[in-house]
Amino acid sequence: QRVATLGTGAVLPLQRLYAWLWSSNAQSIQDWLHQAAVHSALVEAMAVAPGRSVAFWACRVIGRAALDHERNALALAEAGVADALCSLIEQHPQDVEMHLAATTALTYLAKCGSVQQRLSASGRSEER
Repeated sequence: QRVATLGTGAVLPLQRLYAWLWSSNAQSIQDWLHQAAVHSALVEAMAVAPGRSVAFWACRVIGRAALDHERNALALAEAGVADALCSLIEQHPQDVEMHLAATTALTYLAKCGSVQQRLSASGRSEER
């Protein structure tokens, strides 16, 4: 509901956050994201936000937030990000940019040993 209320107004903040996650301060931004516990909101943004843009930029932020940051990767996994990313790909079957963003995020998540263990234990890694 929070993200749905923002609507397409969430695009610019997500783009800015994504840019910061590429900066020399990326580690600090990742730590801040973990402390702020925004993982569920980012996953929710892919599912309930109106239009493609919010979902696309949330997907990109998720990938960078998880890259080499085990705590964010695990928190995102616990928020259901793997299913949300797969659903996003299914909802946009002809959207190459969306597929690249989602598979990149999944790749970064899969590099995390704790996420691998969680998915294996839940049986999710064999379902899709």
